[in-house]
Amino acid sequence: MLVAETSASITSGTETTLLSWTSDGVKKVGGFIVRGPVEAEVRLYFGSTKELTYLLTNPDRNAYFVFPKSELVANGTTVYIKIYQTSGASQTFYGSLLEGN
Repeated sequence: MLVAETSASITSGTETTLLSWTSDGVKKVGGFIVRGPVEAEVRLYFGSTKELTYLLTNPDRNAYFVFPKSELVANGTTVYIKIYQTSGASQTFYGSLLEGN
C-alpha cells in the first residue's frame, strides 16, 4: 500500500526533495520506489536524520528498497525522499513511499 506518491523536476547539483510525508504515528514505513532518467543518489530522511542513501545507476535507474522490518516513525516526524543528481539539467523523477506492516 502507498503512503505517498509524486513526481518532481529535480535540479542538477542540488539535493532536492522529491517526496515528503508527515507521520501520523500509526502507519509504518515499509520502503520506497524511485525511478528517474539519469544516475542519482536517493536519500531517505526521518526528520533531519539521513537513514540511507541508494544509488540509481546505469542501465537500471530504478530504486526499490524494502526495510527488513517496517519502521514506525514518531508522530509528527516528516519523512523525506531527496534526490541528488549531476546530469547538468533538470530531470523528472518519480517516487513512492510504501506502507509497512
